[in-house]
Amino acid sequence: MNTVYLMGGLGNQLFQVAWGLYLKDIQGQDIKFDVSLLESKSQHNGIDFRFLFSEQLPIKNNTSVSSFFISKGICARVFRVLLRLLSCNNVPNFIVYDAEACMNFNEASRFAKYKNHLGYFQFPDAAMLIRSRIKSQIDERRNELFDCSRKSFYLDKVAIHVRRGDFLQSKNSKHQVFEMDYIIRAMKTFSDGTQFVVFSDDLKWCASHLNSSNVFFSKETSAYCDFLAMTFCKDYILTGSTFGFWAAFLSDTSYEQVVIIPKNHQSQFFEEENLIKTKWVYKYV
Repeated sequence: MNTVYLMGGLGNQLFQVAWGLYLKDIQGQDIKFDVSLLESKSQHNGIDFRFLFSEQLPIKNNTSVSSFFISKGICARVFRVLLRLLSCNNVPNFIVYDAEACMNFNEASRFAKYKNHLGYFQFPDAAMLIRSRIKSQIDERRNELFDCSRKSFYLDKVAIHVRRGDFLQSKNSKHQVFEMDYIIRAMKTFSDGTQFVVFSDDLKWCASHLNSSNVFFSKETSAYCDFLAMTFCKDYILTGSTFGFWAAFLSDTSYEQVVIIPKNHQSQFFEEENLIKTKWVYKYV
């Protein structure tokens, strides 16, 4: 049995689920998803992909191996630090380690039979292969929570996703905070009369910078509902967040919508070779 460890925010969890389902459905591996790290750290206010899924995925936690990987003990910490210092992304037949989200899909696929998969695995390739399966789960939850009136507020609008929050304090170069000048440039790529709706973990900051009659703000009160509401939108202005990527990826118009992306991003899932696979009409601004 192989184990994929879940961690991080909703977007990263979905990438990890996609990787695990790819290993299971395409590579034929016996897969379990370990939620020990996800549940022990309560990252991102405890957001958990299972809120959006009706399908029962194979879940386990608190195993002796997973406890070692997520332990704060000195041995586990030394092990993880050594892997990073040595730029080591695998230990043969034991672990695939993608803590820096630097591996590419083809490289990681060579290690499909390894017993432990710990990291982010931000691969649009895997996401594309199981998109319909994930989307069916999202659609079920969306239909439960959004009536026609609530849904209509978001239809035919361009979603703007602004990630600030933890990115403001992060020292990770991939956690970029894009300022309002990028958002304004991106908005100008759309025709006059276009309506926008802003989703953010800092709506107060956004409202202080975007004061226009054609700019609206999400009415949702949770990150889960923000995510689902974004999938109703027509086109997208994204920053460097996996949350925004997945909302656009799972939208009803995901094969034809316009997606604006910052040209100075640091995320591999926004590299052109990956965006081509999404079939988006994408623009770097």
